[in-house]
Amino acid sequence: MIIKTLNDMQIRNLKPAERQFRKCADRNLYIEVFASGSKAWSYRVRGRSGEKDTVLSLGRYPAVTLEQARALSKELNLAVERGAAVNELKIIIDPAKAPKVPTFEDVSRLWYAQKQLTARENTLINVRSRLALHINPAFGSRPVNEITASDILAFLSQIQAMGKLDLAHRLKDIISGVMRHAVFMDCILFDPCINLKGKLQAARHKPFASILNPAGVADLVRRIDAYDSIVTRLCLKFSLLVFQRPSEIRFAEWQEIDFVSEVWNIPPERQGNKRSRPHVVPLARQALAILSELESYRAVTGNSDYIFPGRRIAGKPVKPMTKNALCKAFQVMGYEPGRMTAHGLRSIASTNLNAMGVNPELIELQLSHMDENTVRARYNFADKMPERREMMQVWADWLDALDEKYSADSTNGK
Repeated sequence: MIIKTLNDMQIRNLKPAERQFRKCADRNLYIEVFASGSKAWSYRVRGRSGEKDTVLSLGRYPAVTLEQARALSKELNLAVERGAAVNELKIIIDPAKAPKVPTFEDVSRLWYAQKQLTARENTLINVRSRLALHINPAFGSRPVNEITASDILAFLSQIQAMGKLDLAHRLKDIISGVMRHAVFMDCILFDPCINLKGKLQAARHKPFASILNPAGVADLVRRIDAYDSIVTRLCLKFSLLVFQRPSEIRFAEWQEIDFVSEVWNIPPERQGNKRSRPHVVPLARQALAILSELESYRAVTGNSDYIFPGRRIAGKPVKPMTKNALCKAFQVMGYEPGRMTAHGLRSIASTNLNAMGVNPELIELQLSHMDENTVRARYNFADKMPERREMMQVWADWLDALDEKYSADSTNGK
């Protein structure tokens, strides 16, 4: 089919008529002549399977020249041939009509809002801080589809070069979470972080500082017993007896304690690992005695729902004991920074119970280390409760016997 085209002279000489009319200027390209004498370009998209044709405006003549209109129509013809939809053709004509790709910060807000539904407050605080201090200054204003694996690696390599290996890995996890959300939003096809496997140095995790030998533990118990703050002292003694995570202990509530069954039920949302059910902690006689003593002080500490409340501030709700309160306690007891930590109390129990020949799987179960999806998770909490209860009482009695076995002047905690 031969298409009769117009040249620029012919277009300029087109005169208006009583009614609007159009002339073909090239393949699917037309010049519209209005009764007022003005002229405009249009592009006809042929309808498929009985559908009506679609006419798209390409702009006014002569603001859009014949040469420009022909170049644009050729681009549109190629797009139509590869099956482009009308909306895609409109974007070719006017790129400003393309849907705005959200920035990394836009996506991060949506990702964070979803994360708020399941994550613990401590986790959320860390995520907010790392986004604000590190990630958004680097990527926040950039369209999420323009951020490449090379960009992310360059950013993380700078963090790594400062010796902050653990932080680099944690930032990578956050970036990957945001990018996976961008995939869900159809902004990108895949998470570019998947190409970074093995590109960062492995993070070197230091074990939590702790005194592990029995003589040192005996000295630690004596120092805790001599500490002057009642609630902090009882919190540390309770921590040593139950060896759960410091955050789980600090945020423990009275409603979680079952004095009849002599257990502490830690709800899933407050556990350090993502569990679907409460972690049941059997309580030895000594642990129950500490709770009874704390109950007698409850009116003094503000009748808080928390077992270990923080300092009372007039006009404000009582909050749980802070992490710093425990850190300060060890320093006041005479331990240098890094010598002893609240989390290290778990290591004390684990190390010494293993040395006593206790079934390691019972210890791991009590520490809440066991993954619910592993074969070992066939241990049922109820089925193993008698053994675990016996272990906890043996542990509490072992702690009580330390003072007699190791005299106060034998170690000084070394």
